[in-house]
Amino acid sequence: MDPGSGGNGPNQPVSGYMGGSGGGAVRVIADRVVVNGLISANGTVPVGISHGSGGSGGSIYLTCSTITGTNGTLSANGGPGQNLGGGAGGGRIAVAYDPVTQGALPVPSVRFSAASDKSGGGETTLSGDIGTLWFPDAYFFSPTNLFTGQWMAPAPAELGLAEWTVSNVWVRLPGINLTVTNALTIAGTDSERYKLEFTNAATIQCGQFLLSGASLTLGGVPSERSPTVRNPFPAGVAGPTLTCAGDLILTNAARFHVYAGLTNAGAPSWCGARVDVGNDLLIATNCWIFPVSHPTNGASPLFTMRNLTVGRGCGFNADALGFSGGTGAYNLTVAYGYGAPTEGGHGAGYGGTGGVGYINFGRPGVAYGSAAAPTAPGSGAKSATSLNNFGPYGGGSVQIRAAKTVTLQGAITAKGGKGQANYGGGASGGGIYITCRTFIGNSNALLQASGGGGHYYTTGQYGGGGGGGGRIAVWRVRDFSASAVSNSVSGGLGGIPNNGLTNAAPGTFILDWLPADGTLMQFQ
Repeated sequence: MDPGSGGNGPNQPVSGYMGGSGGGAVRVIADRVVVNGLISANGTVPVGISHGSGGSGGSIYLTCSTITGTNGTLSANGGPGQNLGGGAGGGRIAVAYDPVTQGALPVPSVRFSAASDKSGGGETTLSGDIGTLWFPDAYFFSPTNLFTGQWMAPAPAELGLAEWTVSNVWVRLPGINLTVTNALTIAGTDSERYKLEFTNAATIQCGQFLLSGASLTLGGVPSERSPTVRNPFPAGVAGPTLTCAGDLILTNAARFHVYAGLTNAGAPSWCGARVDVGNDLLIATNCWIFPVSHPTNGASPLFTMRNLTVGRGCGFNADALGFSGGTGAYNLTVAYGYGAPTEGGHGAGYGGTGGVGYINFGRPGVAYGSAAAPTAPGSGAKSATSLNNFGPYGGGSVQIRAAKTVTLQGAITAKGGKGQANYGGGASGGGIYITCRTFIGNSNALLQASGGGGHYYTTGQYGGGGGGGGRIAVWRVRDFSASAVSNSVSGGLGGIPNNGLTNAAPGTFILDWLPADGTLMQFQ
């Protein structure tokens, strides 16, 4: 029923400059609705040169017995931001038709869109979030004709297709059991604008999988436009599973987000999501996989494959995707993880202990976990005194099990988040655990699980403790690396300059040999 909201204007008042206007509200009550043209409640573009934000999409609410039409469109899209201005979120569309009467008709060629738009460059090119699409049943749901928006209507629990291509659309669906016998392709020209997202425990099986110029999200969605503020699973929910019989390929700046649930059927207890690739997992330049640990119990995604190839300028990014942080000192809210500090000024621990912060009670985070088999993510920390600042997340957990070869030319990173105001402690680095028969690296490759630095508060020269370094373990039978691989498990620097007590301890790094054929070893 509500119209969209207006965007802010430029940061300096200029006559005639203003943010975009929100889309209006369209309310129609009719027996039959026929849309051959356009019903639009779009937000508008800012007026001016720079810094103006777009107006959000408005609302379209139809109540009818039936809706029909030929090439009609219902649109409640957000407007774009100007240079340095924010892009707006999509609006809301609801069509309350009579399911029995509508269901007797062929599905009309009417499209719906609650798209967001992009920010105007500068420091960020992120989009606003998509809006919502509501219908009383799944009549308009079609895997070959998806609409941009979050699907709020019933959707099929099971979906079987010979092949499936999702192209140039951003759609958010509930978790489903999806089987694609041959090729699953998710394609677009901008991974920030074109996405397929499943909000809970999806189970996907496919023959081949190509992710090109688009994003796939399994199991959760960032609750803000930040990778470190997340919408966790509700209690008791198992995480997603993707099983690809052939190759899984990321190309053209693709993004793949995997959110762990509390558990995953048939997996180890620490595993909350699985990506099982029967053949090869290939990550091309400027493509990234984001493994997201559960923020409160630490369950993490597990990736298995025959061969893994990580090109230059790409890889796995689990920075600040581990245990959750918390707010404030005096136990206002807890930070999570086995090495979380008891108070906000101290750093978290994992492979190394956290640094001591300015605050004079409580203790920094302790070391935990296995140096040889680091499956746990890093621990979160707290902001020191403020309820307005949320403490940093620990580094995540990157779990790779390759039956044959790992070729690494890019980065695998699981850094802890930096301390927040005022004088908050840093989060600890995460865990990276790789097993393979052959490891091939070079000077461009990077393995890092360093702790986050403590916050420096200039008033009074206060500072938070750094986060402890994480843990990295790489086990292989053979190594054909052209040169040494760069690595870091350093502890985060404390927020008080020239005060070594606030610096955190480094974590652990193991690059070692698995036994050759004929010897059996078991890793938990």
